[in-house]
Amino acid sequence: MSKRKGAKSKATIPPSILKELNQGKIETANLVEFLAIDFYALVEHVFQDFGKPSYINVIHQGFNQLEKRTVNTFQKSIGESLLLIKSENPSSSIIEFLENHHSDVVRRWPCYYIGLNEAMGLENQFKQLEKFATDHHFGVREDAWLAVRNNVIKNLENSISVLGTWIKSEKAYKRRFAIELLRPRGVWCKHINQLKENPEMVLPYIESLKDETDKYVQDSVANWLNDLSKSKPAIVLNRLENWDTQNKNTAYICKRALRTIKKNNHKVI
Repeated sequence: MSKRKGAKSKATIPPSILKELNQGKIETANLVEFLAIDFYALVEHVFQDFGKPSYINVIHQGFNQLEKRTVNTFQKSIGESLLLIKSENPSSSIIEFLENHHSDVVRRWPCYYIGLNEAMGLENQFKQLEKFATDHHFGVREDAWLAVRNNVIKNLENSISVLGTWIKSEKAYKRRFAIELLRPRGVWCKHINQLKENPEMVLPYIESLKDETDKYVQDSVANWLNDLSKSKPAIVLNRLENWDTQNKNTAYICKRALRTIKKNNHKVI
């Protein structure tokens, strides 16, 4: 991943950096750079490089039909276009080309192809997404779970069962993927109302990570609990009351998990 320090605003991104980003030559350094991407231009460069300029029109047509044009709608549209392209050209190696691309933005696109391809089945979707869930770039890891979120909501019980093995994984990125994917509220995504009302479906997994050693996962566990505290503060308070805060890892998780409760002046353990 790029070690560059990204700009603090779109206006301060150097023109030379923005040009390279839009050509897919470098990775984004932060969210600001990602939000500045010209998806029309990037698609054109990427598919010209792949040697299939005809695919550019397919994807641009999808863009042109969007009512709202945001990074999220652009990426979902690309996923839908890739499904169409692959259905008409089953032997095309476009997905393999994209998933190994230097640009982190481009590597995100196959995530949406996989997430929208419900015919794969959930277990296979998760298997195909593992490469992206463990990518070195934070943005690719985020889109890995965002891309399959809606399908998980529609198949929640089965998803929780399958993701149980991820939560027990030795790989921190896999554990983090599973917790983020099952967050009751999450960021930039649809809420899982069933978990807001019935958190017991996932709480045993959260409990198993109460002394998690990896900070990346710790933050995710804390965010899951903080999400829940916005609808069920008593459940969070009761659970955390029995956690051993003498353990520094557990103490860190508890502190972050209770930030909304503390802000709202609920009784804090």
